[in-house]
Amino acid sequence: MKAAGTTKSMIEYWFNIYQNDFSRNNNNYVAPTRMKLMQTILNYWED
Repeated sequence: MKAAGTTKSMIEYWFNIYQNDFSRNNNNYVAPTRMKLMQTILNYWED
């Protein structure tokens, strides 16, 4: 991902977007899965 130009702040940004979407609409079944994916990426991210 880093080789493709992805940054940690990009992953954090998308995590927050999915988190906000889910908080506004609990019926959004995709947001929690994507939040989990973003969190997993952040957990393995090495600066």
